Amino acid sequence: LPAPNAQVELNVSQIKRGERALGDVQIKAAYEKMIPSLVAHLTSANGGTLHVDAHTTQPLPLAPLPAREALPPLDLDVAATAFNLSLFDGWVESLRGVGGMMQGHLSVGGTMASPKFAGNLSVKDGSLEIIEVARLEDIDVRVKAAPGELILEAFNFESGSGRGEMSAKLTRTGKDAMALRGDIKLRRFPLQAPQRKLGELDLNAGWTGSLTLAKLTIEPLHIREARAYVESTKTKALQDLDRPDDVVLFQSGKPASKTERKKYAELIAKEAPVKEVAEGTPPSVPLLPSFGTYPMFVHVKAPRNLWVRSKEGSIELGLSDNFMIERKGALEIYGSVLLRRGRLNVFGRDLDIRNTSKVTFMGDPANPELDVTVDHEAKTPAGATAATKYQIIITVKGRADNLSVKFTSVPALPQTDIISLLVTGRRTSGGGGAGTSQGEPGVQAAALAGGFIASKLRGTILRRLPVDVLSISANAIEAGTYVTDRLYV
Repeated sequence: LPAPNAQVELNVSQIKRGERALGDVQIKAAYEKMIPSLVAHLTSANGGTLHVDAHTTQPLPLAPLPAREALPPLDLDVAATAFNLSLFDGWVESLRGVGGMMQGHLSVGGTMASPKFAGNLSVKDGSLEIIEVARLEDIDVRVKAAPGELILEAFNFESGSGRGEMSAKLTRTGKDAMALRGDIKLRRFPLQAPQRKLGELDLNAGWTGSLTLAKLTIEPLHIREARAYVESTKTKALQDLDRPDDVVLFQSGKPASKTERKKYAELIAKEAPVKEVAEGTPPSVPLLPSFGTYPMFVHVKAPRNLWVRSKEGSIELGLSDNFMIERKGALEIYGSVLLRRGRLNVFGRDLDIRNTSKVTFMGDPANPELDVTVDHEAKTPAGATAATKYQIIITVKGRADNLSVKFTSVPALPQTDIISLLVTGRRTSGGGGAGTSQGEPGVQAAALAGGFIASKLRGTILRRLPVDVLSISANAIEAGTYVTDRLYV
């Protein structure tokens, strides 16, 4: 049908989450005379209301569907009176603990060239948990409309012991675009990963840009300062399980994650019977345009003052002038992360990062080009000869999936001596009190590295396992415990 008429109504009353009453929902969606519309009236458990009315002001044909840039103007009207946002709790799987009180009346309409904004809207005492990302509390949001402007006066929140503040402004430019401007500040904001805390972040940044129906451009995102405090707690190294392709993990009767949902949908599609389509049947047309591939271009300006700190050391980073983040479908990154300065303590050895080091992205964010050089000053102990200082240079180059690591020193030493100095602080041959070389160089290096690794493991895993002896050599691993004074297993 070239211009069908359709109406859908949904009425749900006495919505509950567990024993907690949330409220009622009434939704009416229609497509009449090629005008789509949506009217929703929600009543929260405290008697508060939220009324939403959205419709285009010009016809929107379904066949053919216009390009995103040619969509007709949309009028949106939102009116809230003491509305409790907890009614939305559980509507989206990845969001929990939704709460807060919404109040105000805001309308948005017109076109990019001639937008219409009016009213104001606020949320107080809000809360929101984004699963495995962050939990926000004490949320305070204030949105104000002015002629030609939509202003986010404040978006303040707390998360754990951290705080965040954000403000933004959307301004008419007179063209088919809106100008963007905003600022964000984070203080000790917790960084989360599944099942653990990664650390905390301090951030001071601002941005300017433009917004059209065709794309979002941020020029630039200026990161004035950022400090990431990385937790030193290590996760357990567990072996990955190779599951068959037709095994899907479920939780509470549903696929356990987005990846599992996708796999389940693909399996169902494979098992569904294939329907034969008669010749001449027109292809199906989506009812709404897809915004999943909405192009975004972000120029990040951060020449320095990007700090990563942990118990193992600290590094100052910067970005090259041409650093770009783009999404024209898949995410792409271009430019270099510059390692300005820093020192790391790895296995008790101080490694100084050269300021010529960098990591360069050429599109694929998972496979950058590394060019990193670190220095370590080693000193052999005094013995038959005087103590000698050596500068050990470690160079890492290549793509992340094909790295090369090179060890050199000043004065020049054999590879096994360099490794020995790094691991034990002594040379394997010729002076420095290390004695003479025994065996092949490869066996020496393996024995040295094995002994060093074993010494580190003894200080960690032996505290948690019933193991009294741990020895790693070039061709054997021994782990055992004393059952009695005379019985060793």
